Amino acid sequence: MACAGIDFGSKTSVVAIARRGGIDVVCNEVSNRGTPSMVSFAGAERHAGEAAANFASQNFKNTIAGLPLLLGLDAAAPMVVAEAARSDATIIPHADTGRTAVRVSYGAPPVDTELTVEALSAMFLGKLMSFASAEYGSAVKDCVVSVPGYWTQSQRHALLDAASIAGINVMRLMHEHAALALAYGMFRASALPDEKPAKVLFVDVGDATTTAFTATFTKGRADITSTAFDATLGGRSIDDVLVQHFAADFKTRFHVDALSRPRPRLRLRKDVEKLKRVLSANAEGRLNIECLMDDIDVSAAMKRADLEVLIAPLVDRTTQVVKQALGKSPAADLLAVELVGGGVRVPAIKAAIKAALDGADVPLQTTLNADEAVARGCALMAADLMPGLQRRPFTLNDVLPCGGARLVPAYGPDANAEAVATVRASMVASDAQPLGRLNRVELPYLGGPIETALHYRKPESLPVGVLRGEETAFAKVRIEAPVEAVALDSSDAPAFADSKPAVGFKPQVDANVRINENGIISVVSARLKKLITAEVPGPPPAADMAVDSDGAVPNGDVAPANGDAKVDDDKSSGLAATAAAAASRAASAVSSAASAAAAAVSGSKTDSAGSAAPKVPMKTVSQVAWENLLLTPVPPLCQGGMGAAAISAAADVEASMVATDVYQRELGEARNALEAYVYDVRVRVDAGGDLAPFGNEKARAALLADLNAAEDWIYSEEGEEANKSAFVARRDALVSATSGMLQRKKEADNRLPTAGHLRAMAARFRAAAGGPDLDHVTDEEKDKVVREADDAERWMDERLAAQASVAADVDPVVTVDDIRRRGSAMSAVCTPIVTRPKPAPPAPPAPAKEEAPKADAPTADGAAPAANAANGEAKPADAAAPSTNMPMETDGAKVTVEEVDDATAADAPAAEAVKEPVKMEVEEPTA
Repeated sequence: MACAGIDFGSKTSVVAIARRGGIDVVCNEVSNRGTPSMVSFAGAERHAGEAAANFASQNFKNTIAGLPLLLGLDAAAPMVVAEAARSDATIIPHADTGRTAVRVSYGAPPVDTELTVEALSAMFLGKLMSFASAEYGSAVKDCVVSVPGYWTQSQRHALLDAASIAGINVMRLMHEHAALALAYGMFRASALPDEKPAKVLFVDVGDATTTAFTATFTKGRADITSTAFDATLGGRSIDDVLVQHFAADFKTRFHVDALSRPRPRLRLRKDVEKLKRVLSANAEGRLNIECLMDDIDVSAAMKRADLEVLIAPLVDRTTQVVKQALGKSPAADLLAVELVGGGVRVPAIKAAIKAALDGADVPLQTTLNADEAVARGCALMAADLMPGLQRRPFTLNDVLPCGGARLVPAYGPDANAEAVATVRASMVASDAQPLGRLNRVELPYLGGPIETALHYRKPESLPVGVLRGEETAFAKVRIEAPVEAVALDSSDAPAFADSKPAVGFKPQVDANVRINENGIISVVSARLKKLITAEVPGPPPAADMAVDSDGAVPNGDVAPANGDAKVDDDKSSGLAATAAAAASRAASAVSSAASAAAAAVSGSKTDSAGSAAPKVPMKTVSQVAWENLLLTPVPPLCQGGMGAAAISAAADVEASMVATDVYQRELGEARNALEAYVYDVRVRVDAGGDLAPFGNEKARAALLADLNAAEDWIYSEEGEEANKSAFVARRDALVSATSGMLQRKKEADNRLPTAGHLRAMAARFRAAAGGPDLDHVTDEEKDKVVREADDAERWMDERLAAQASVAADVDPVVTVDDIRRRGSAMSAVCTPIVTRPKPAPPAPPAPAKEEAPKADAPTADGAAPAANAANGEAKPADAAAPSTNMPMETDGAKVTVEEVDDATAADAPAAEAVKEPVKMEVEEPTA
């Protein structure tokens, strides 16, 4: 049982696997621990990861990189527009949803195909999970995927949709900063305090984003206290500055514009990344690119000091992020500053982080692996969520960094404008709530459905460019409240009314808004608080009350002593109180009481004496009740992502592409098999080859012509468009034409070894027949073994002599199978004889039974004499001991002594040599 943790990065993704024994980072197909986050298309083939990176420079229009930066955003969002300018792929809005999509050339023959970023991400996630499955040895489908803390609701939904398309079970979306905190707390548990929390600042400078956050640690616990982000600052920002600098320099000195064409631009970016790494470790570096464009070689030198001047604005932005994460907390309270991400290797970035601490003596440390810590943290969380796996207990408390949402209701056109304005201003959820919380929001009920919208509470905290325009809503849902005439009154009303329906009751709708563990905010349920009324039996009139013989009325009140029907005021008030109590008890079961009242007033009843029963008075009571309401998503901002129907359709497309991938792989294998067979057999059939002696000139010439024709067909236009069966059929035809020569060579190679094995077997049978181990076998049977061995060997010699006169390119007169069959026939006759076991020795005679001596005939010295059991005669005390091989009784136990024939024991190994059946087995040389 295993699960995976995925660091879904903008440039490189890392997969870690959690299984019994620990956490391991998985290598991809080329043994790299990081996989490029890109997908490429070439004809009917798809490539992801390393294979896509290999196609990037030659197939840049069909290669899509930076998938997390495009996922879940509208194509018109400013961030997507900026990414489209950087990419060489064609990024377009989806025809139905307006979300980001990519137009690629795919298929056989290739046609323009529109694919959503969710579908592209599904391809890449499936590739990452295949690495975990290959490492574990069986399918791995459960994982935890990291996401930046500033991701919007649509981005989170899109990633879950992509995983569903790929058939992957995402147990949780985990914030990158939370994964770092978990990895730090788990792997440094011995250095954490027991009671007083230790505060640590983390700075993660990735390829496209920079994150800084603080967390407090104790043994077994971590709490995220503050976060700060810059979604457009990262390692590639430094690359952009260098690309612009050298492009301008080359344009001036070499008169080439590297940014005007995709391929030179990609080569320049690749080389400036290498230069950045060189300058991180050296004071000076050099850039040399051969044939950048128009067959012109370019070169330039740069010092680290010059680089720091160019990236000074980026360094200042890094300082701002760190200070924002620290807030008003003094840096002196920090235990350490943990640096993570590839960008922290730049010395200027480290200096900026140190400067943001305002001189506090806090060490900058890199105890976590800068590239793999997030994946390890996700794998640790996956192990905690996976049934069957168990890790050391550790509590992690995370919050929604860009938290907060407000629920804005919209009423019909006839609603009270003042009341609606009050509601719009008051429906605000709290900020930075812990994940997994449920909030109840009260909405006034104005007598009809309520259309609610979830808005970002602080849209300014989101990255610039992720929202299109001023719209801050991310989900809309309609609460299907019933249409009723309701008077809105601010006065509080009692829960029940004694004599008439409640006046002034204020109905309301309670909406439950959840922030789940994935950071997704949604309206999960709603219910209506309303007042229901019903008629119940009231108290009977005092004059009609019957009086028992002891002066008690049926309801428990005491009647007057004089039996007068008229009561005083005090007694009247007591009866009224009793009646009110009875009405209250009846109101607790409104529905059942109403049914009883209906039955009571349906007609007159008579008692057993035939008199009519008294009429029961009725009373109206009210009670508060809750009614669950239906929620209907409102397009286009339906909460829940793509929806089940769209996900199912995308999954079908993905399945068909996977089938196409399998066919293309098998087609390539068939093409390679035919090509390899042509090259191998042609060398062997040609003059000097090992197959040349086993075919005549005419047959070899015809075969060589077929091989050359097959090679020409492979590289022809027809071969390029041929299907798998065509390659398989051509190879089978060539195998059939070559089979005669291959069979004759196989016979020639194995004939003599097989004959030698038969000779050795015949010699063993003859030796066994003449040995001492077969003394129990008759002479006729021994002669039969010798004759069978001689006949088999004579037959083989005759056949080999006949074969010696046959040419090598002619079918043999005796085959290896013929020799094996003759050896098996000889073994069937000889083996039962030479392996026959010796008969068992005869059983010894049974000993004579002796009777016990008589006890009433003692000797002179008091000893009982030994009497013969048969005739009563005394047996001498010094009777002779039993002879060897004869049983005797000693102290009541029977002992048998056997002699061993030393000669037979010495010859035992020789007999064992022929006890097992002899089999004819010869290892065949490879043809």
